[in-house]
Amino acid sequence: MMLMDEATAVLDASTSKAVTASILDIPELTKIVATHRLEPSILSRYDEIVVVKNGRICETGTFAEPMDRKGQFFSLYNTSQ
Repeated sequence: MMLMDEATAVLDASTSKAVTASILDIPELTKIVATHRLEPSILSRYDEIVVVKNGRICETGTFAEPMDRKGQFFSLYNTSQ
């Protein structure tokens, strides 16, 4: 298991993508990532996204599922763009 908390926060966007892609390509490894970077090319590769608000899980799903629901994740994503 690999747990990362803002592991790429200080990296520029292209380096962040490269590092994240390398980590995601490690087979048979559970990865848990806490991030504020909402980059669709990266987030769409995760099996599940969990959105936490005020210490509680408010949404889960693949990248497309919370986007389709237009809830908290959709709002956060649109604010970050």
